[in-house]
Amino acid sequence: MSSFFIYGKGDAELWETSYDEYYYPYIPNTYLDMTINLLLPDSLELISSYNMDNTNQNKYSCKIKNALAQSLSFAFIRKKAYTQSIATIPDTVHIYQIHDMQCSAERYNELLELTQKSIEYFSNVYKEKYMSDSQNIMAYPIYLFHNGKGFSNRYNIGFISASQEKFSTYPDIYPLVHEIGHRWLGEYTLLIDDGQPGAYFLKESLNEFMTLMFIRNYFGEGIYKAQLDKCKKEYQKVKNSINDIPLIDITTNNNNAIVYRKGPLVLDRIAQKIGYDNLVSVIASFHHQYARKHPLSYNDFVKVLAKQYPEAENELNIMVRDK
Repeated sequence: MSSFFIYGKGDAELWETSYDEYYYPYIPNTYLDMTINLLLPDSLELISSYNMDNTNQNKYSCKIKNALAQSLSFAFIRKKAYTQSIATIPDTVHIYQIHDMQCSAERYNELLELTQKSIEYFSNVYKEKYMSDSQNIMAYPIYLFHNGKGFSNRYNIGFISASQEKFSTYPDIYPLVHEIGHRWLGEYTLLIDDGQPGAYFLKESLNEFMTLMFIRNYFGEGIYKAQLDKCKKEYQKVKNSINDIPLIDITTNNNNAIVYRKGPLVLDRIAQKIGYDNLVSVIASFHHQYARKHPLSYNDFVKVLAKQYPEAENELNIMVRDK
C-alpha cells in the first residue's frame, strides 16, 4: 500500500495499492478471492473501495469472492475534522464534509438531486444498474470532501473524493456527475493499459462526453451548449501550441485541455453527424461489448462505431489521430 494523496494538514489520507510494486497481490485483469482485516486507532474512521464489515468501533473486515482485481483504495479520516450526514434518495448516500467548511443547504440538495438523476440516466443508457454484487458495489457512492489543495476529483469504486472548497463555492458540481459516470466508463471497467494509444480518450473523454449528455438530457440544450462553449474556450488556449497533441497520443492523464475539452468537442462533432441519441447508443454498445475485458484498444471503439456508421469512423479517426 502506498499513500498517494495527503490532504491538507493530515485530516484525510487516501491509500491505494501500488500499480507497479505489488505490495498487495494486485494482478491486473484477473479474478481473485481476498480477505481484508483492518484495525484503526480511535481517532480515525475508514472509507473503503469495498463494502467493509465494521464489527466494532475500530475493526473492519471484508471477504471478497471471485472478484475482478481492482486497485484497493482506502481513505483514513480524522473523526474530529469531519462531519458526516446521511441522506436517502431513495438509496442511502453518506456525505463527509470538513467541519466549518460545509456547503449550503442548496448545494447539498443539488448534490443529492444530481446523484439520483445521473445514476438513473446512466443506468438506463448502459442497461446496467449502479449497484452490482459481482463487482462488489453494494451501495450508492460515499462522498468524501477533503481540504486538500490542487488535487483532482477521483472515483474510488465505493467512494468519490473531491475538494471541499470547490464543492462549496464553485458555480456548478457537474464534475461529480463525471465521477459517478466512471462506474460504467473508467479505469475499473475499460481495461486498456496506460501507455496504449488513445487510453485516456476511452477512459476519460468518452465519460466526459457522457456527462455532457446527461446535462443535455436533464437540463436542456441551452445548458449543454454553455458547457460545450467552456470546452471550446479552454481548448482554444492550447490550440496549435506544443500542448495541442493528437488525442491518440494521450497515453497518460496529463493534458486536461485535450482529454476533457478537445475530446468532448470531437465527439460532439460526430454526434452532430449521426445524431446524439445514436452516438450515445454506440457508446452504450461499446460498454456492453468490452467492459471488464482485457486487452482493450482504441480500435475496439472504432469497430463498434464503424459497424453502424462507417463514414463517422473516418471522421473520428481524422480528428483523433491528427491535430
